[in-house]
Amino acid sequence: MHSSQDRPTPTEARDSLASVDASRRAGLRLAAPTRRFGAAIALLAGGLVATPALEALTFAPSKGIVTLFLIIGMALVINARKERTGTAPKEFPDGRWRTVLMVVGASAVFLLLFAAGVALRDAGGLAWGPLLTGAIGALLVFALSESERRDYLARSAAE
Repeated sequence: MHSSQDRPTPTEARDSLASVDASRRAGLRLAAPTRRFGAAIALLAGGLVATPALEALTFAPSKGIVTLFLIIGMALVINARKERTGTAPKEFPDGRWRTVLMVVGASAVFLLLFAAGVALRDAGGLAWGPLLTGAIGALLVFALSESERRDYLARSAAE
């Protein structure tokens, strides 16, 4: 049993809850991706979609090497963000199913963009087709990053 001296007063309890709430909001603001992070990931993702454009260049490096560098670049950007903020959000604020849907949906869209870029290049003779689909992919990733950023910031302001 606790004595009455061990229990906080209602004011102390409210202050403690307010402090916890403020810390949680600060954590959400910290976890929100910056625009620079979104832009870096978007450019790297768009580059992955645009790799078929390398075949149009006479001095093109291997697509495999470029793809490897782009993936390593993504890992470095994500790691740098984690080191800077000390956070690594694992799911969207709305929950696990939204995260799964976003990953599956984005993967499907990127495969379609990649295929469209190759089709434009091969069937249409448009060497810039993969560059166009890469730019579309980059814009989509940036829009998703901005959406996640707004969700985190709105949640930090609402709670």
